[in-house]
Amino acid sequence: MVFVQVLDKLGHMNMNRDSRQKIILLGLILIIAVCVFLPSLRFGFTNWDDPDLIIQNDSIKKLNLHNIAQIFSQSYIGLGGYTPLVLVSYAINYRFSKLDPNAYHGNNLAIHLLNIILVFFIIWRLSGSHFITFFTTLVFAIHPMNIEAIVWIQGRKDLLFSFFYFLGILAYLRYLRSSQKVLFFTLTTVFFILSLFSKIIAISFPLILFLLDYVESGDHQLKELKKKLYFFLISAVFLVISLTTAPLIQLSGVPENHFLLSVLRFFYAPFFYIGKAFIPIALSARYSNRLILQAPTVLISFIFSSLFITFTFIFKKKFNNQIVLFSFSLFLITLLPSMIFNTAGMPYSDRYFYIPAIWIFYIFAWAFYYFFNLKSRFSRIIRIGLIALLMIIITGLSVETRKHLRVWGDNILLWTDVIKNNPEESLAYNNRGDAYFANINWKKR
Repeated sequence: MVFVQVLDKLGHMNMNRDSRQKIILLGLILIIAVCVFLPSLRFGFTNWDDPDLIIQNDSIKKLNLHNIAQIFSQSYIGLGGYTPLVLVSYAINYRFSKLDPNAYHGNNLAIHLLNIILVFFIIWRLSGSHFITFFTTLVFAIHPMNIEAIVWIQGRKDLLFSFFYFLGILAYLRYLRSSQKVLFFTLTTVFFILSLFSKIIAISFPLILFLLDYVESGDHQLKELKKKLYFFLISAVFLVISLTTAPLIQLSGVPENHFLLSVLRFFYAPFFYIGKAFIPIALSARYSNRLILQAPTVLISFIFSSLFITFTFIFKKKFNNQIVLFSFSLFLITLLPSMIFNTAGMPYSDRYFYIPAIWIFYIFAWAFYYFFNLKSRFSRIIRIGLIALLMIIITGLSVETRKHLRVWGDNILLWTDVIKNNPEESLAYNNRGDAYFANINWKKR
């Protein structure tokens, strides 16, 4: 009830017929998401970071001021970087459920469901369309690329930072139109700081505020520009904290860090993620550092992403030029920090796409909306075809998500899948060997 009351304030809802329709649509999305991800509640811990950050991490096993202070004063390079709020959430998990993996997975799924609610209200606030809100949110809720963030317990950092990030966006949208400026500006600031305490890549948030100003009012007032400097200052402070609490922070350069290869990886990233958004196959817990040199993979990503970008900009004047520019800017801005700040040594990861994906789905939803309402002699045929296509997309995504979900339920399956898709990934062989060894020891008991 408290969460709904907060949304009532942020979204400025009135319980009328329109609101009841939104609640029905949102309830349907949540039910579908739960059905798709429900098997993950039975999964155990992985042997990828879970032992270091949870099972063997003494700092989360006592929920007191000393341990919390310790958590906020250190960074875990290679294991997520400076994410103290995430570790506090693990400490709360441990306080009530010790090392029961089902509880950790349950919390991850619960945060994802909360994020679905927030995304629903953000898209509604921006579009005012039931269909666009429903389509965008549903695809976000069940897309296979979100499996890593939801099912991998360490993906909680992406879920938690996104939760506060979304709350910050909603608070700022309310700030732009509310007479209670101080209240909602303060809430925006608090949510931004909490997002940064969850993951440093939330530093993209100030740039998002510029875009929200533009899409809401079409211009920038000097007074509002000065206020944005306040958010950039907060970002700078957290960057310093992240650097000073760790002996080393690794940028997008990774092992075998040839300069040209790093540049290619950087510019290929948007094409990689757009390609995976539309053809979510060969997903992997880890992608090879030399993925950019694998011609078939690169070619497929370039073809589908180029077709999408070309199609979008050809039709941008048809359905809304501002929406296309706004959405592509949001996609690139929210993706950029994970392309630059990479404490895990991986140039690409499915979980990096958790927020950027929304804006690709948003553009696609607008395209659907435009063609569905297109007036022509073939309108009826077009609408039937679009409805059929929509059903195929939702069914296909649900099936693919359930199929790939099984991989994360067993360490041997997980690393075998990584080896199948990225045979050069040495960590996968090591972790699979550890999983086999653990299975042998368990059977001997």
